[in-house]
Amino acid sequence: TGIPACIVLIDKQDAQARKGIFMIDASAGFAKDGPKYRLRSRDVHQVVDVFSKQQDVPKYARMVPFAEIEKNDYNLNLPRYIDSQQAEDRQDIEGHLKGGIPLADVEALQRYWEVCPDLRNALFKPNRPGYVDLAVDKAAIKPTIYEHPQFTAFVSGMNAHFAHWRKRSAATLKALDAGCHPKDVIAELSENLLTHYTGQPLIDAYDV
Repeated sequence: TGIPACIVLIDKQDAQARKGIFMIDASAGFAKDGPKYRLRSRDVHQVVDVFSKQQDVPKYARMVPFAEIEKNDYNLNLPRYIDSQQAEDRQDIEGHLKGGIPLADVEALQRYWEVCPDLRNALFKPNRPGYVDLAVDKAAIKPTIYEHPQFTAFVSGMNAHFAHWRKRSAATLKALDAGCHPKDVIAELSENLLTHYTGQPLIDAYDV
């Protein structure tokens, strides 16, 4: 459905000891199926994990103190407490008029430059203060990225990371007995995969 929905969990046990309400805005986690929006298994898994761990995740979940709720006249509308909006796509008028790529747009990709720091200099060259130009032809952007040593090293590292999980999981599968429960095995492999990729750069473990 495209109609916003809210799930409220009420637990009276130890309620007097709580200092706030744990809120999750999972509105961005879905797959569009025709006119409907459907939660995927990964979306449900993430909601359950974050709620169970009471884990603060920027733009997704946090524990909201009762004092903050009181200041909002006890209005529990999620956007008051969790800013899940994507950054606005601002148009740089000077860049449009004078040319050049705004440096702010390049710096917005910082998580990629942290993995491939030299790739940035391979793709861009200085223009005027606050702006850069492409250092390669447009048609050469993809080859420059795919052939860059730091990118290929990252891909190789991710392949090796997966191969390590696959080897360990293959041993687990070969050791299964005839009385095992397939659902339990699948759940165990899935949890191991999630844990294996947690904390890896540029990878959302729930997407794996």
